[in-house]
Amino acid sequence: MNGTVEDGQSTSLYFARAIPEATEVPTEPPIGEVSAPVVSIEPASEQDGVYYIDSDFTISWYADGEVANYFLRITDGNTNYANGEVDYTSVDLPLGNLAEGVTYEVIVTAIPVNGTVEDGQSTSLYFAKAIPEATPEATPEATPEATPEATPEATPEPTEAPPAAQNPWDAPIKRNSDPALIEQMQSILSDWGWLTFDGDGAAARGQLDGATLNAVLAFQTYVNEQYAPEGTPLTMVDPAASDPEIGTDTLKLIFNTDGVAIYKQ
Repeated sequence: MNGTVEDGQSTSLYFARAIPEATEVPTEPPIGEVSAPVVSIEPASEQDGVYYIDSDFTISWYADGEVANYFLRITDGNTNYANGEVDYTSVDLPLGNLAEGVTYEVIVTAIPVNGTVEDGQSTSLYFAKAIPEATPEATPEATPEATPEATPEATPEPTEAPPAAQNPWDAPIKRNSDPALIEQMQSILSDWGWLTFDGDGAAARGQLDGATLNAVLAFQTYVNEQYAPEGTPLTMVDPAASDPEIGTDTLKLIFNTDGVAIYKQ
């Protein structure tokens, strides 16, 4: 009272706006590291990068590092016989599953922990069914020629007519059947609408592959449903069998010479 600022007493404080604490951003777990798988086929003989097989065989694989699983693909270029993620490291296959003259590829990808197939490392091998070597025929030793004695001329016996050509339905069709015969059957089924050579689920020409077997099975099912009450049903093919075969009853119907076409409805 009755004074000025200079007569007063002072106190000071300092203040500022608080800085909020930084929020930690969660980080994704790191993707593990893996090596390219080592793939082997046993028993087999390797030639020019292709493993040739003449008996039931095993495909095995392993990879070093932080492996979560494997992705397995087995293909002939047209059909995938295996195509998915697996947790095992070997598969046993029968020789009867391989078609002659076809080269297959097996691709194994090691999938790392916390990763996907795209983060993995892959290895591929090629294999095929071995073609048996022809056994050379023994050459008979030459024998000294005997001096022929004069004998009366023999009356030639009548020669038999050559046997008739084999019909395409005389024997079942299997994987190792003539590729030309398989393709002939495929073409008929294609003309009737049961099978296609193009697009998804297409069949490989001259091969008794999954697409062809499924087409035959659908054809047999239709025939049995429509005509079995009036006759004997066709023997159904089993696509899951190790060596499936198409019976002569079905082949005789497909290769019929009466011009009867059984179109897919």
